[in-house]
Amino acid sequence: MKTMDQNGIGYFDWMDLITNTYDDALQKAHVDLKFGDNRALRNKELDFASSEWERIKFFKQRLPNTDDLCHVLDRFVDRMPEMEYGHRREYRLAVAHEVAVDRWLKGKVFAPEDRKYILDRERYLAEEYFNNDRELGQYIETDYEGYKRISLQRLFVRFLDIYDDFYRCYEKRKDKVNKP
Repeated sequence: MKTMDQNGIGYFDWMDLITNTYDDALQKAHVDLKFGDNRALRNKELDFASSEWERIKFFKQRLPNTDDLCHVLDRFVDRMPEMEYGHRREYRLAVAHEVAVDRWLKGKVFAPEDRKYILDRERYLAEEYFNNDRELGQYIETDYEGYKRISLQRLFVRFLDIYDDFYRCYEKRKDKVNKP
């Protein structure tokens, strides 16, 4: 480690070390990278590590050392509970909203890419809502099911309120669907 502190850590060594450390920690915590957005969260942390190396190199005019490495790893450890066992509540709630929207859209005709856009956008907006909702922390312990029901109702009503303004333009008329 002494030479790493004196010479600094090159970019490829930095990313290799961090990627292997992250993947090993996730494997030991039994995190399923195929579940939900776990892979995206992992990649987001790797992007942060990469940008941190660049920030140190270009703004501090030196190669990162082990202290910098520890800072990045500490950040990852702090965020790891979001991924453990693939159970981020915010993501699961957002997916529940997406499923409700998808069921409601079944009677409507869209191009496949438009349907995907609507569902992806609604899932994203719902996840943002839950990530920023201060009530979530309060209700987790006391009445999570009630919170879930009421919040999903609120989000669905919001979706119905904005449907005409934002999504109806993507809808295809049923009488024009099968005509060339």
